[in-house]
Amino acid sequence: MMTLLELLVKELPSRGGWPDGVERLEQYPDGALFDGPNYQSNFKFQRADDFGDDEVTREQYEAALVASKPEWDGEGLPPVGCECEYETKFDGWQPVRIELIKSEGIAFTWLSNSQAYNGLDCVGVQKSGSFRPIRSEADKRRHETMRQLSHSLRANGSVTEEQLNRLYADVAAGKIPHIRID
Repeated sequence: MMTLLELLVKELPSRGGWPDGVERLEQYPDGALFDGPNYQSNFKFQRADDFGDDEVTREQYEAALVASKPEWDGEGLPPVGCECEYETKFDGWQPVRIELIKSEGIAFTWLSNSQAYNGLDCVGVQKSGSFRPIRSEADKRRHETMRQLSHSLRANGSVTEEQLNRLYADVAAGKIPHIRID
């Protein structure tokens, strides 16, 4: 069995998330959720272990939801529930959420809501190298800067990856006057 908070974190995301205008949720004996006279769900869950004794606020739910998202460092397969990126053949990296991993393959949901990439999809486990953690905006800017530096410097001779990293670090730290990274 589960607590009401655990049930909400498990079930609400697939049902549209936390209901609009609702501050807290409790559970009726039949499994329906309610917020006093203001709200009653049109779906029912299994009865929580703490049924009748507990209420969950929106803030508690959102904090638990964030804490439940698995982190992935890019090593091995991404865990179920992880939001990451998948490398497509023609359109680069696209955001996905891992739904299921079996020996036969990896099922995921496209998160970009584009015409070409939507709904549920799957690939064989041999494509596991086509997944990577979602990069932050800072990581994306750093990658683009490094790519441009590499292109510019290598056009005028050879430069090592170590030299590029040192140059980027010096620019980012403000050690080179009149040049900064936004």
